[in-house]
Amino acid sequence: SSIVVKLKTMAGSAQCNVVTATEDTARVNGRCRKYSLFIPDGVTQGKQVPAILFLHGFTRSRHKHRGLAMRLCRSLNLIVLTPDSPAMVLPALIGQAERAQARCINEAVSFTGWLRDLPYVDPAAVLLGGFSAGGAAALSATVELQRTGAPPLGLLLLDAVPWPRTVADASVLQPLKGGCLLVESEPSSFNSHLAFRNEVLPALPSEWRWPGGEGDIATGRISVIRVPGSAHIDVEDGEHHDSFLGRLAWGEPRASMTQQFQDLAEEFVAEALESTPCASQSTPASNHHRVVKKIR
Repeated sequence: SSIVVKLKTMAGSAQCNVVTATEDTARVNGRCRKYSLFIPDGVTQGKQVPAILFLHGFTRSRHKHRGLAMRLCRSLNLIVLTPDSPAMVLPALIGQAERAQARCINEAVSFTGWLRDLPYVDPAAVLLGGFSAGGAAALSATVELQRTGAPPLGLLLLDAVPWPRTVADASVLQPLKGGCLLVESEPSSFNSHLAFRNEVLPALPSEWRWPGGEGDIATGRISVIRVPGSAHIDVEDGEHHDSFLGRLAWGEPRASMTQQFQDLAEEFVAEALESTPCASQSTPASNHHRVVKKIR
């Protein structure tokens, strides 16, 4: 059945420099989802601007990426939507993990449609992104959007971790106008020992020109970059602290490493936007293939 997103009147807004950060609740297929929406100052009065939907990781929350959202919004004049994803732990325990994953993907598709319908968003300049399991949801949502003839501009994967269906979805994923970037931490159980690089990317159609291999790779359509010495948790912002048990399980992000992930994310999004009319509204972008060389 179709999923309908109904947005309530914007409430709880807070000015953050030149960004309006809104916290609210959307109703998605009968379920409530909290979200954060970051809007550059004054965009509702001007022409349309680009946007990105960014999905958090397994058992995490949208608050873990507030710093990234604020940075992209300020630096690139970009609208950023970070929703809370459906719960995954209980469904996994009762054998309904695949159903919960499908719900995550469907909600990502719906939120993308809602972003595109905003009067101040350029519907041709919407990107998808995600961290950890959120990256798997973003890739599969991209496939679903391609099937409807409305793919996102680009795909930003921050230490993404695949689901069982991700390899099959990758096998039908067509190249995106703005490309795809996978930024990795060091191999660990948290990123399934680089399973996205080792299992998902080899399944991509030949049009992606994926060469395989180790190290940093840039083909013009997809780039993979390792942040040396980083951990999976370093993708998240450190300003929204975990509980004591959460810190024991995940560790704590290090600001210097988090900044490197955010630097690469900003470079990629800026470059992707160069292929759209929105480029004139964004900060001039340097090629993220140059970042590959710099970070080695």
